[in-house]
Amino acid sequence: MLLLKFVCMTARPCPECGGLVASTISHCPHCGHQLGSDMQHSTTEGENPHSSLARVVIAIILFWPFGLVSLYYYIKSDDRWDCGNKAGAELYGRYSRRFAKYAIYAVLIAFVIGIFFPFVCFGIFS
Repeated sequence: MLLLKFVCMTARPCPECGGLVASTISHCPHCGHQLGSDMQHSTTEGENPHSSLARVVIAIILFWPFGLVSLYYYIKSDDRWDCGNKAGAELYGRYSRRFAKYAIYAVLIAFVIGIFFPFVCFGIFS
């Protein structure tokens, strides 16, 4: 539970002084303003637009080492989205997409090497 609180902790501006206040604090440490309970925990509605499970599954099928890293960042992105941290969800969603692309690139490189390596080794082009 403590880890979930730490992960879901977001900073928000104080309506009185504009200073950043953690979501778990009820008083502004800068000016002492009492923060409302509606600002205590913000969540986002709907699906996370920054992550795609289909992309992760394809990456795992194509090249599992990069696919598993993509899955890790997909999970982190969804956790951040559920906590209301849109910037964190976007960041980890970007990492998830990046490693899914790496999986595709790795398969393409292996395919090209697999096609041309026998020709080069056995001198078929000469």
